Amino acid sequence: METPLDEQDRFLFSALTKICVNDGRTASFWCNAWLQGERARDIAPMLFQAARRKNRSVKDAITEHNWIRDIRQNFEHHMIHQFANLYMRVVQVHLQEDDPDTISWKLTSSGKYSAKSAYIAQFQGLTCQPFNLFIWKVWAPEKCRFFAWLL
Repeated sequence: METPLDEQDRFLFSALTKICVNDGRTASFWCNAWLQGERARDIAPMLFQAARRKNRSVKDAITEHNWIRDIRQNFEHHMIHQFANLYMRVVQVHLQEDDPDTISWKLTSSGKYSAKSAYIAQFQGLTCQPFNLFIWKVWAPEKCRFFAWLL
């Protein structure tokens, strides 16, 4: 059963996590940023669109070049550059069977996820406005000002 994530959620997860591929069983070949911090789908977007199975693990995709078999039927000549770029990165990866993949959270020094750090990340870059000062000085019924203050 898949989790209800949209593309923005997946992109945020990729940006805030670091995935170290060891045995390749946990990391997703196309959707996780396991290729030197980049997702395969971002390196080769046309190949991702052409791929039949987009949910393969790294281990499953690399084994016997299954990721190539997934795109073989839909491969077109204008995809060659993306294919070569992705292929050169994938062949440099060597799986370590005895060691599971690790995922670490970039926003904490320990590398462990915290809801607090995720919450703060959502508001990073926003500017705070002192609306409280404006709300109480504006002429409006008291209940309207109180409601605006709650927002």
